[in-house]
Amino acid sequence: MSFAAFLWGSLVQVHPSSITSLVRKYERRFDRRITRGPLNRSTEDALEDWIRDFEQANVSTEMARFLEEDKGDRIGAYFSVISELKQLAVRLQVANMDLFTEYDRRASEADFRINVGLAVGALSSSLAYDSGNWWTLAGLGVTFIMLLNGMACERDSNDVLIQSLVANVIESTSLTRYKESIQVLDSVAASLSGRSPESDSIRTEHATNQPGDPQTEL
Repeated sequence: MSFAAFLWGSLVQVHPSSITSLVRKYERRFDRRITRGPLNRSTEDALEDWIRDFEQANVSTEMARFLEEDKGDRIGAYFSVISELKQLAVRLQVANMDLFTEYDRRASEADFRINVGLAVGALSSSLAYDSGNWWTLAGLGVTFIMLLNGMACERDSNDVLIQSLVANVIESTSLTRYKESIQVLDSVAASLSGRSPESDSIRTEHATNQPGDPQTEL
């Protein structure tokens, strides 16, 4: 049965993100939390802190305070980065092959566990239906465990991408757009208040050490 599950899992490929999306839909519909999000907790915190520093390095003090009080834009920027994970993987392959190899290894582990786990569940259900030996449904427990392990491996692979972003090994297109949008908003607010955002102290403070600079210490 294990060999058959391996063959089936190899032939019928299901991307881990597809399973994760289904789980998220279930969680939203029934208001239940089964697994964590696409990142591990420490990486989530690192990304949120990095986006905060990114904001402060690119806008005036007044705008930075506004963004700190109203976190809606930051949350939007966070999810924009999450939606860009596939593009970040391609950029990492070009920028640093060693880190990409680590990402690819963990992503492959996630793919293997999820696909073989689904195959075990399908075979268990088929055997139970055909033979009437319902004990074979115990294989569904194996499926559940392998799916959870597969999603954990997917989070680990995503962590490699986000940590590479935080370390300025790669860049995010969505964050570049976010930078442009908050700078436009800052300029409009400055013109209405009669101040000059370029002369603001927070720009001077972060001028020599802002996200995007390879020498930034995170």
